[in-house]
Amino acid sequence: MNKTVVHCRKCGRQMNKERTDFDHIHWVCDCGFRDRTPYTRMTTSVNPYQKEDIFARIRFKEGGDVMFEVSRTNDSRYELMSLDEITRLVSSEIPLPEILDEIAGKIARRMKVEVCSVYLNKGGQLVLSATHGLAKEAVGRIRLAIGEGITGAAAKAGKPVAVHDAASDPRYRHFAVAREEKYKAMLSYPVLEEGGRAVAVINVQTVRARSFTPHEIGYIAIVANLIRACLRMRDKVRDIPLEPPPDGR
Repeated sequence: MNKTVVHCRKCGRQMNKERTDFDHIHWVCDCGFRDRTPYTRMTTSVNPYQKEDIFARIRFKEGGDVMFEVSRTNDSRYELMSLDEITRLVSSEIPLPEILDEIAGKIARRMKVEVCSVYLNKGGQLVLSATHGLAKEAVGRIRLAIGEGITGAAAKAGKPVAVHDAASDPRYRHFAVAREEKYKAMLSYPVLEEGGRAVAVINVQTVRARSFTPHEIGYIAIVANLIRACLRMRDKVRDIPLEPPPDGR
């Protein structure tokens, strides 16, 4: 087994391992310099979902980031969201569309799809609120009623809708402003409240006609649950009244 060697960033000498926490390894140098690095080995898998060979995991990445991911026993992985992304999504001080835009881009890259979009339910209409891949000028302009289009159908049914070639589906709605003519396959996944109401819909689209695998759908399902939990927490934070500190401080 290879022994990890860490050199001091101050004097360059080899450092000694002092101790290991659950998330970091602590190092100390004879010159007095101390440092720590993330413990990158994956944690024990917890709560298998869908199939026995798929697990939700927490992984500590180089640089100290904490990443939630879906992993299979054959070591294929989909990164979900980092702790930083979740914190930013919960924060009421950061504009929600800005964070959703970041997440849409990262979902698209992690799934290796050309488009990922997020529709939010605003007053009973699904409004395109963030996108990676569609025309940016479409954000805020595309609106669908619950039950309208493939996106609305997923929201109304409360379950994912996946189509091999969206344009050939009778439910498909075309919006010229989105410039989505070249995209074929489409997966719409509703983000549901406990009562079953869709608060959002996540869409992914690809250039080529194809089917989506159970693993891909499972990945979106977990992302949808994380987004739902974060939206709920953001609402609670926003609703907390701000009170002045005692004694005017």
